[in-house]
Amino acid sequence: MEIKIGLIEYLILIQVISSLGLVKFFKAAGLDSWKAFVPVYKTLVLLKLLNKPKWWLILVYIPVVNNVMYIILGYELLHSFNFRKWSNILWTVFTCGLYLIYLGFTEKNLKFVGENKTAMKAQLGSWIPAVFFAVVAATTIRAFSFEAYTIPTPSMEKSLMVGDYLFVSKMHYGPRLPETPLSIPLMHATIPFTDIKCFSAVVQLPYFRLPGFESVQRNESFVFNYPAEVGSPNDKKQNYVKRCVAVAGDTLSVMDGFVYIDGVAQEWPERADAQFSYYVRTNSNTGLSPLYLKENFDINYIKNTRELGYQNSSDVLPISDTEYIITISNDKIEEFRALPEVLQVIRIVSPRPEEPLNDTLPNMYKRYVNAVGNSVTFPDNSVAGHNDTLSFKWSRDEYGPLYIPEKGVTVPLDYKAYLKYYRLITAYEGHTLERKGDDYYIDGNLATSYTFEQNYYWAMGDNRHNSSDSRYWGFVPEDHVVGKPVFIWMSLDKYQSGLKKFRTDRIFTTVHGTGERTSYAWVILLLILGNYGYKKYKDKKKAKA
Repeated sequence: MEIKIGLIEYLILIQVISSLGLVKFFKAAGLDSWKAFVPVYKTLVLLKLLNKPKWWLILVYIPVVNNVMYIILGYELLHSFNFRKWSNILWTVFTCGLYLIYLGFTEKNLKFVGENKTAMKAQLGSWIPAVFFAVVAATTIRAFSFEAYTIPTPSMEKSLMVGDYLFVSKMHYGPRLPETPLSIPLMHATIPFTDIKCFSAVVQLPYFRLPGFESVQRNESFVFNYPAEVGSPNDKKQNYVKRCVAVAGDTLSVMDGFVYIDGVAQEWPERADAQFSYYVRTNSNTGLSPLYLKENFDINYIKNTRELGYQNSSDVLPISDTEYIITISNDKIEEFRALPEVLQVIRIVSPRPEEPLNDTLPNMYKRYVNAVGNSVTFPDNSVAGHNDTLSFKWSRDEYGPLYIPEKGVTVPLDYKAYLKYYRLITAYEGHTLERKGDDYYIDGNLATSYTFEQNYYWAMGDNRHNSSDSRYWGFVPEDHVVGKPVFIWMSLDKYQSGLKKFRTDRIFTTVHGTGERTSYAWVILLLILGNYGYKKYKDKKKAKA
């Protein structure tokens, strides 16, 4: 059973360990012992003693960043009291500072000798301090400004593509402070190339977000932690990127595959290039050319994939000698229809459960929809034991209406509200919700209504028929929002080779905006060349002097 420590207990523990670890060292340095027991102030006293800048205080109190700062300050303290063996340093690190208490209370001749830069450089060299401060800088930047991500799955094709490398801004929606402080810096959930967790969930800090430039806007792409993941802290859940199609207070519907908000059809953003799956019939059993499809429509045809529904590795699913299910972008569909070998193109639309398919539709179309398109959607799959019958006759293409919860809004509790908001109330807002007949109990108390405690969003992939999104797992809580994708700094096509692998039309382009994508590679190149030229000029000028 995993031990959990509350926030208050964690803060007290940190204060006790640090105070007991510093008190004897302060006294040996001629400082008043009481200063070791005053939170925050003792850190300022320590920084002054070690001759370090006061602004380091900020880094000491940033979660995760402080883990590295503790190591740095622990080393500096040991060094300044002439404990310069590697064994002293390692014992301090691996005992989380407890070794400092042992030294302070057992060593009879504690003596402050101050910093010896020559001795420090002989022991550490120049690269170890540089690495530590690079980690501090990178962790701080990652937490508060930008973080690099890559697109691993095709759920946002062709708007955001597999192989796109993004910078995601934490500043637009406001940086979210780390909630899992006992984490290895610069890692998300696991240590690279292993399945070993890079964090301990023993301590969880409350959710807190600094002010941002804006809130999440309807129809823009955003990054969030996958809400339905079980067993991980919020900030350690897998990162997803989707399009926010509805914000708090909206009523969402999907009709014929298209999104409506409050009954109004939504337009695709200018930079969006969405995809749907289509039934395609050709006039030849020689098949479609993978090379032609790739070069003219950027359609990936991987011929070893024939299982119904398994389209992640291929945009083309052959279902007979002349029939296919093909995922095609909105920008290319009319050009594809005009191909001479194409006889029929029908966009796939999964009807509501129990609604019959039109008899005039091709048999293979109906077979595909019955096999793939009728997966149980949220909220019928949201409460264990309640998905044996469908309370909501919704499909991926005929969905809703569904209200997106807004902070402070109260809704009456009935069975359908119970299914819609059960996970929200229990997993995201920390209450218990129990149904007894027609009565509902929140935290053990009879309740007829519920007031939402935070805002929620509805996320869908632009690749509408190949996306695991809110239609299957529900709402995105505000405290799960990570940031806004703003810049594509690299884009690689894994289905190409050589120079064709580089999608030059996407490299150094912005994610949002209007008009055609514009590459800013020339601006980056000018900055690099300008910086290089300036350095050469300074070096030359210095050499002449």
